[in-house]
Amino acid sequence: MCLQAATCSRPNMTAKGSAIIKIEISGFSGLAVAGYAVNVIDLAPNFSGLVMGFANSISTFTGMMSTVIAAMIVRSNSNDTDQVKLEWQIALSSAAATQLIAGTVYLLFASAEEQSWTFDSSEAATEVKSATAHDSTAEQHSRNRSRQTDWNRDGGLDSC
Repeated sequence: MCLQAATCSRPNMTAKGSAIIKIEISGFSGLAVAGYAVNVIDLAPNFSGLVMGFANSISTFTGMMSTVIAAMIVRSNSNDTDQVKLEWQIALSSAAATQLIAGTVYLLFASAEEQSWTFDSSEAATEVKSATAHDSTAEQHSRNRSRQTDWNRDGGLDSC
């Protein structure tokens, strides 16, 4: 947001300078996604899609509300450029402050510990999952051996 404010407040900035700042914004955005997307997988590996869906829904709602809030702050219909600049500075500064506060709260209170509700706590369910995984692995090895035998019997690469 701060970089966006810098591009808006400099009317004589070249297209090259503006493009460089926009690329930097995209890069920082990618770094942010890498942080919270991995954290969702750490918190709830079995429900990471569901948790990410909830997080993206909240994020989309706040994105829609930001345009409404910016419209409430930037109300000038006049040609007074100083007033318009001031209103946009307030709007972009409040967005930057919101990001700063949210980042600080995340750094202070976020955790990467796997949540207890992610897994079924009964030992029977764990034993069934383990036995099923072992059986399916054994069946897969058996199928692979029979395919290899069939392939060798049919001549393998020589039959091509």
